[in-house]
Amino acid sequence: MAEITVPIQEVKVGVVLATDVYGPNGELLFSKGTRLSSNADIVKIRLSSALWVKVEQEKGGEGEALQAEAEGEPSQAGSHPFASGGQIKQARELLLETQARLKEIAISLEKEAPVASGEVEQLAAKIAQEGRGNQWLMAALIPEPLSRDLTFVHSTNVAAVCSAFARLLGIEGQKADHLCAAALLSDLGMNLVPQSVLLKQGPLTGEEASQVRKHPLVSKAMAEKIGGLDGEVLQAISQHHERLDGSGYPKGVMGTKLGDLAKLIGLADVYVAMISKRPHRKAIPPYRAVPRLFAIGNSLFGADLVEKLVRLVGVYPIGTVARLSTEELALVISVNPDHLLMPEVAVIFDEERVLQQAPERCINLAAQASVPSAMKIVAVADSKEFGLDFVEWLTRPVTGKGKARQDEGGK
Repeated sequence: MAEITVPIQEVKVGVVLATDVYGPNGELLFSKGTRLSSNADIVKIRLSSALWVKVEQEKGGEGEALQAEAEGEPSQAGSHPFASGGQIKQARELLLETQARLKEIAISLEKEAPVASGEVEQLAAKIAQEGRGNQWLMAALIPEPLSRDLTFVHSTNVAAVCSAFARLLGIEGQKADHLCAAALLSDLGMNLVPQSVLLKQGPLTGEEASQVRKHPLVSKAMAEKIGGLDGEVLQAISQHHERLDGSGYPKGVMGTKLGDLAKLIGLADVYVAMISKRPHRKAIPPYRAVPRLFAIGNSLFGADLVEKLVRLVGVYPIGTVARLSTEELALVISVNPDHLLMPEVAVIFDEERVLQQAPERCINLAAQASVPSAMKIVAVADSKEFGLDFVEWLTRPVTGKGKARQDEGGK
């Protein structure tokens, strides 16, 4: 009998399972061939570690109905192949709107036009709220362009990382809003640096470097024109390039004189810069950025703060392609903060390395760690090496048709 793969959230009473379904601890919940006969079965299967399940496509049965839904317009509940898909799309749209508004604010300040503090506070509050309620915010960062808009996209991405960081650190309410506001405004001064300097491919001259190193104070001065911003926000803007060991700029502030918000923004700024393309270098894949943070971050930001960011990002960040001990290729789709070497992965390539429309299966590596034959990650690569935009793949509508083939040259 034909089989189809459907999102776990779309499984209905009456379907016949075409595969065994296991719980988060490896226990068997349903055997292959089981017909789900009650709402209790639906609740039980949704507690499994699976994100997708194979069901039989019976003539006139629920499986056939699900197939018809997949081949037609996607339903509201199943618009994305993962529950994370809709949340990532929502977060990406918020970040795009934020960077566009941030650009308008910067232009207004340059023209000496009035900007109400409420506008900035509202932008910051939205990102802070998104970080509290959307665990996928870190996966939604905007690709940073090599253009004048780089500054605004970068600041928005830094604010997003700060918001997610705040959730992990337990920073809430007004302090979280202040953190995001300072992150958004921290590079206002960079917009006054000539584009020839901002996008220069070679080393900066002494004069050019001096222009760049002044931008925290310029940013603070511009933010002061808004009026009504809290002093904690202004301090964080002026100090976000200072470092614990005194090696930062513009004033070489160090130790306990460096504000907590400034440290958080500084660390987020370094991470986002690492994983983004710059005129003089390619972007560093997130899984390679993590060990670099460990190597340089302890003296600059403190070991405890760096370790917490790594818990947030993961040793194998979302979007990393992993080769499992079974030789299967899988996409990291979720980080386990308490088991950094065991994320949740989706097997999305077949044996010929053809990218699938739907994953073959999803595996929570931490949940099956105690099983003797537990799978492990043995090698990793950047999803771009496989011609894969993982955000696009996670957020695309489900069509239930065909396969998507990776680009030539994937490894």
